[in-house]
Amino acid sequence: MSRLTEFVQDVVGSLSGALRSSREAYEGASRFARLRLWVLSVFAADVIAVVLYLALTGGRPMDLQVWFQPGFPSNMIVFRNEGSEPLLNVKLVLDGKYHLEVMSLPQGLRGFEVSRDFRDPGDRAPPETYRPSQVQVSTAGDTVQIQVESRTTP
Repeated sequence: MSRLTEFVQDVVGSLSGALRSSREAYEGASRFARLRLWVLSVFAADVIAVVLYLALTGGRPMDLQVWFQPGFPSNMIVFRNEGSEPLLNVKLVLDGKYHLEVMSLPQGLRGFEVSRDFRDPGDRAPPETYRPSQVQVSTAGDTVQIQVESRTTP
């Protein structure tokens, strides 16, 4: 026999022995001990369910700062990704009108020219005087609305 099969047999034997002795102890316990065991079991199941829910549905939060940078030759909207990872397959929407899809928003600064990069559904650029007030950032399953600040320096 190999070491692995011996190890598996030992683990299975230990688990079955522990379950058998736990069942015997449960059957011989008073009703208050049984009630205490049920309460602890329900609490443990609740903790496990919450941890699994957070692990499966909770992603990393988007830690973004966004500001409008007026300038020559073009106005810019600047994103600072302060998260631990780049955001992938990002859709940016200015004020619900002008859209831009980018492959990633890496950590650090990334700027986009408002009148060159963003387009409305009719494929028209925003006017040169356009100043966005909010941006919607969407990635795979996550969407956040961010107010756009107005700055002259980062």
